[in-house]
Amino acid sequence: MFEPGEFNPLIYWVHVVLGFGSALFVMVALTSRKGSLLQRRSGKFFAVSMGAAALSALYFFAAGPPAPPVLISAAASIYGIGMAILSLKDRKGIWRMTQAILAIVSILIGLLYVAFVAFAIMVPDIPIYLALLGPAAGILFLAMGWQDIGFLRAKAPASNRRLKRHALRMALVAAEVVRAPAISFGPPFLGDATFDFYSFGPFLLIPLIYFMALPDWIKQQEAKKQPA
Repeated sequence: MFEPGEFNPLIYWVHVVLGFGSALFVMVALTSRKGSLLQRRSGKFFAVSMGAAALSALYFFAAGPPAPPVLISAAASIYGIGMAILSLKDRKGIWRMTQAILAIVSILIGLLYVAFVAFAIMVPDIPIYLALLGPAAGILFLAMGWQDIGFLRAKAPASNRRLKRHALRMALVAAEVVRAPAISFGPPFLGDATFDFYSFGPFLLIPLIYFMALPDWIKQQEAKKQPA
């Protein structure tokens, strides 16, 4: 989808380095002991590098041919990073306002994905099965947005609830580490016919990454809830 010569080369290569660098940071964060200094620092580096990569992707969207999947992926990354960080902070003043804005972003992304139903019906070139995949992704974002609203209304969320929210949003961003480059480089290497695979398939990584990102004591709590 993108060629280096079509954009500012410096921004392009900074975006590539940050994007692939974030993959390294998230692997360290997921495999290191939860709560350790290494895990916290690698998580911060991951958030910063992926956030910068997402912001630079907005430049590509504005400077190049319209590419809605790129815009949605960048917005999803910004939402996930912002809400993951703010889930652990006090919900007062500007922090509360920012979380409300991010919740709206998640809901808008969900509505865009649900709109795939109309696109698949109205545009002959769009495969009809996208009318199923789009809403499935839309439900995910709408559910997170609804959860965000409930979190903002809660008086004193427990620490385990905050950590679960943090882990889920970081899992979303980690999935975008796979999905974003696939969307950008998929067409020339994998072909447009496999759009559904590289645009929606990485969402399946979210539950796996979410479990890996949870602190061990929360995993033990979740295991006790399972029927014997």
